[in-house]
This record gives sequence, C-alpha cells and structure tokens, in this order.
Amino acid sequence: MIVHRIENVQFSLRSDNLDKVGNRKRSHTILEAVKKDVYDLPTAMSLTHAAATIADDEKIRMKKVKQKYRKVVNESEYKLTFLNAKMVYIVNY
Repeated sequence: MIVHRIENVQFSLRSDNLDKVGNRKRSHTILEAVKKDVYDLPTAMSLTHAAATIADDEKIRMKKVKQKYRKVVNESEYKLTFLNAKMVYIVNY
C-alpha cells in the first residue's frame, strides 16, 4: 500500500472524457489537481473516498451528482468536487 500526502489541494474528479458508448478513453485521466499530479483510476477512487472522509471530518461542503466506487466509470454525469481540503491522503492499494 502506497500512501501519498497532499496538503492544501484543490481538485475535481470528473468522468466527462467518455466516448459515445460510455467507455473511458485511455488517453485521458479523471483527476485534475492543482499540483497537476496524474493518478490512475484506482488511485482516483481512493482519493474520492479520502475526500469524502475529510469532508465529513471538516464539515466541508461537497457536491455529489453521482458517486460510485468502481474500476470502470460509465456514466458521464459522475462528478465529485472537493475544494480546499486541509490535507488529503491518497491511498493506492
């Protein structure tokens, strides 16, 4: 298990890089971060979970249109935005 620590990060987790049949384009990532770090999908899912945990702890508002923990995200409306977290731990199994 590898744990990455990011402090004072603003990021948006989106899945609008889908082709017409709902498959993710391999050339796109789903995580855009201020630090421009690139993560694979499992890491991004872990980041989503970490963000939700921190949001609960810090009472930070989050907008969740649709949130699923899956290897393949096949719905274009999936979006989770988490702004100005004090600290985010990204756990990559």
